[in-house]
Amino acid sequence: MKDYRRYVGGVVNGLLVVAVGVLLLLHSLGYIRWDLWTAIIKLWPLLLILGGLNIIFFGRSYIGLGALILVALVIIVGVNLGFGRDADGHFYFGYGGSLGGPRFTEVIEKSQPLPAGATRGAVRIEMTAGRLEVGGASTALAEARFDQRNWPESLRPEIVGDGGQVTIRQSSLRSFGGIGGITNQTWTFKLTDQVPLDLTANIGAGDVHLDLSAYKLESLHYNAGAAATTIVLGDKSPRVTVQLRAGAASTTVEVPQNAGVRVTVSTGIGSSNLGTLGYSKQGRTYTSPNYDTSATRIDIDYSGGVGSFDLEPR
Repeated sequence: MKDYRRYVGGVVNGLLVVAVGVLLLLHSLGYIRWDLWTAIIKLWPLLLILGGLNIIFFGRSYIGLGALILVALVIIVGVNLGFGRDADGHFYFGYGGSLGGPRFTEVIEKSQPLPAGATRGAVRIEMTAGRLEVGGASTALAEARFDQRNWPESLRPEIVGDGGQVTIRQSSLRSFGGIGGITNQTWTFKLTDQVPLDLTANIGAGDVHLDLSAYKLESLHYNAGAAATTIVLGDKSPRVTVQLRAGAASTTVEVPQNAGVRVTVSTGIGSSNLGTLGYSKQGRTYTSPNYDTSATRIDIDYSGGVGSFDLEPR
């Protein structure tokens, strides 16, 4: 019995340490403000209530007290992340809570012009979660349509640019790796087809479709956490370099049938069709038979975690 109680006590203590660590991590990432810590301090009488419940149901057991404290922490964090007030002072539930403040539901359209005389363009997209669609030609460097419903004001998207470069991001979460989860938002972009283009996209989680076949794409740097991704490449440039970094994701890349393709796999893949395409294989590199003679060469460097990677000539 003592060994069992010691085991359970160790599990509860370990969960408490994990819970505190998660709280500190969320705070460091900006998902929890000081409001939560203030709320916890104000709720100190809850410890007396938990102590009383522990005596009633667990007989002054430290195991029971630890379990009750853990449940209380989960409830406090859940309420903090879940509830907030809108601009009219009404309560709502969903992502952001006291972090996000008032919410907005609207369609925002913005664009960044292509400067006169520009010889190339660079576009960077940073999105926490949702659906991302890129496709269609524009005379501007980038045309953006943001459809966001019930999102915190702090995550209102913005476009910042200088010359032939533009960054499209959510204002308060500017780094890849946000853990906000898939929420109701769709970003739709048209990019320039007038000049050679470099594209960078950092996506936390969601559904991503990049139809880049109309662009003079020279490089693509794509990073995704947990996303279902389809990338369509074209033959408008003689040389295209693609760097893909994916976590728990499924990635499909469509390439022109006449393009020479070389794929280097930096890490293991959960599943892939590379071995069925008739490409020559040397180490971790797969090369199409027409790579040396094609007018368009596409070099893909893929590094993935738990997920799949498929290449589809079309």
